[in-house]
Amino acid sequence: MEGRSVDLEKTITGCERILSGEFNYLTENDFFMVGDIDEVVEKTKNKKAAYEKALREETAE
Repeated sequence: MEGRSVDLEKTITGCERILSGEFNYLTENDFFMVGDIDEVVEKTKNKKAAYEKALREETAE
């Protein structure tokens, strides 16, 4: 498996989004050997839907 190279601007933007908590539902493995943050989002979009559903159910109780 090969890693990906990401330009500095996209790296900084992705880092800022991660540090803001936008991706707290993801694990370290979700970021591993993927590329820029948009590729991570695409790869994990089903995980986000499941996370949001769980939050809705939790707040409904």
